[in-house]
Amino acid sequence: MRSTPVVVGVCLGLLVLAVTFAFTYLRVRRNDQRWIVAQLQNGGAPVRVSVRYTAGTWDPRGVGKRIFAAGKATYTLDDSGNVHLHLQPKQGAVQDLVGPVPEPSSTKARRTVRALLIGYALALAVGFLLGFVLSGGTPGSRLIWGCIGIAVSMIAVWLATLAVAVGTSIRKLRRGN
Repeated sequence: MRSTPVVVGVCLGLLVLAVTFAFTYLRVRRNDQRWIVAQLQNGGAPVRVSVRYTAGTWDPRGVGKRIFAAGKATYTLDDSGNVHLHLQPKQGAVQDLVGPVPEPSSTKARRTVRALLIGYALALAVGFLLGFVLSGGTPGSRLIWGCIGIAVSMIAVWLATLAVAVGTSIRKLRRGN
């Protein structure tokens, strides 16, 4: 068996993973309060974003609050410095919410996000290395096992993130926040 098609397939698979990660990161970023406020303050034009149940969108009534509903959201900034959110869910009533422009986020929050992204990249690299090193055979088959290691580590990180998110939500519900 020639290893060239296998290597090309593995490289294409890694490219698809990288593009998927970048697309997901940019999509989540578009619903983040920092990005929305920056767009409102720079251009002044309304900011329109898609909202999904899985990621939600920023709720201007409080820093760090999110609204989880599928639909479209339009953010505007008025002259008094308030952010207006017009949320059109696919199901349910239209919501109009108002809140102040939040203070700029601390560098601690940025460091935390950067650390999480670096941790994710390291988890993928460890998955690849484990799959590559622990397998035997031709370089092509080792690359395939490395990609399988990446997929396994992606699933493990996703499950861990989901468990933390559910645990955090349960704690907030218990406290009544």
